[in-house]
Amino acid sequence: MTGFSELFDDPKYSDVSIKFGDQVVKAHKAVICKRLEYFEKLCGRTSKFKEADQHTIELFDDDPDAVRAMLSFLYDKEWASRDQWYSGALTFNAKVYLLASKYGCEGLQHAVEEQFSYIILSRFVKSLGYADDLEAVKLFQCPGCDKVSSDEAAVCGGEAPECRQATALTTYFRIKGRRSETSNLQVMEKSETERNLLR
Repeated sequence: MTGFSELFDDPKYSDVSIKFGDQVVKAHKAVICKRLEYFEKLCGRTSKFKEADQHTIELFDDDPDAVRAMLSFLYDKEWASRDQWYSGALTFNAKVYLLASKYGCEGLQHAVEEQFSYIILSRFVKSLGYADDLEAVKLFQCPGCDKVSSDEAAVCGGEAPECRQATALTTYFRIKGRRSETSNLQVMEKSETERNLLR
């Protein structure tokens, strides 16, 4: 468990309700305003919009399931999409990505990109018989010296302030013991992908 996942949709200390479609989520301004600039401007302490003094915020014209997924992400910073093998997984991820783009939730956009590419690649890998061996490898980069490593803690030991925290660079998907050069949303031609996977 990370973040404030236990508080999500918990009315106990909620100070604002977010309505979308036929759903309502009991939210907390301290969380949603801190983690999404849209809510900070809409209902934060310095907001001049009417929602700042209201206990209910309504979001219109958005997919309800995608909105709920975004709000949940604000609390736990984790993206666990629906089962990647169910028929609507790609469509759902696309809806969430577009919603995250609309509201400026960059962290969710990056998380959905990884999930999206994982779904695409794993379906192809499954057809080759390697689905159980597929793994994701994150690469981290030091913003101070540009050193890259798959171990976040070992990226850099530099003294400069910029070297003290690595940033996520990308995510590569590979078959254990084999190489793959497919990353993020870069979808290659099947023949080229197959060559990479089987190296």
